[in-house]
Amino acid sequence: MTPSPETRAFTLPSGQVYTARDLLRRHVEAVWGVSLLPLDVPLSDDGLTLSADAPAPSWALYLGETLPGGQRIPIWRADVALEQLPHLLALAEAALASSPLPFSQSSQPNATLLVSAPTVGLVTCEVALAQDSNAPITQPPADTLRLLRALSPDDADLATLLARFPFQNSGDDGDSEDEDTITYFRSPTRQPVVGIVAEGKLLCVAHSSRRTDHACELGIETHPDARRRGYALACTLRWAVLVAAEGLIPLYSALAENAASLTLAHAVGYRPFARAAYVVG
Repeated sequence: MTPSPETRAFTLPSGQVYTARDLLRRHVEAVWGVSLLPLDVPLSDDGLTLSADAPAPSWALYLGETLPGGQRIPIWRADVALEQLPHLLALAEAALASSPLPFSQSSQPNATLLVSAPTVGLVTCEVALAQDSNAPITQPPADTLRLLRALSPDDADLATLLARFPFQNSGDDGDSEDEDTITYFRSPTRQPVVGIVAEGKLLCVAHSSRRTDHACELGIETHPDARRRGYALACTLRWAVLVAAEGLIPLYSALAENAASLTLAHAVGYRPFARAAYVVG
């Protein structure tokens, strides 16, 4: 008998088994620094409200939808007024309704990729993914693997490599900015950090953009001059192995319209366990 959508489990390559609701809980906690009650327990019709003492996320409503199956779980910030609930919920539901599922149900490498239109205004759609032990993985070329290395906080070359890398979120190069970047990547919360290094130049870097006691979320960036060479593929795979070796869940998320990021995730065996629309306000 095929498990129902509510009981279907995701088996990670490490052998860990989680329901989609387990993974959704760990994703939300990691990305927004909140603490959630287990989502597998019965919830009220209104969903779940964060504690007033918890850190307040930027969104008023996070409407998660588990995949496959499509059970929707509203998560509310504590300060949202009761009269706002119907309007905010309608906005999030409309966003999900207009956004197709991120992948076909096929686990084959050529599975159809579907993305939503760019998010508009206060509503953002995202897809959250975890590695599926049954999903095929595209292996990076052998010459790429030879360039792959761990970048530990005490790596003698780390400062120089990072200072020369054109991070998309950085502005003009400067000493203080470089120092902030180095401090960021040396932090224990950003480990593990892995990169592709060729001729003393950092071409791709993967790290834990978020970390909790249960999971890490991937952060990945490739040098503009080194794309489409399998570098992000190699870094993502190695990062996931190192995270799993710590007994943590390696998670991946992207905006629903980010076709390039979702294609990378699919290539390394990640499959969506949830999609969501969140309303900022």
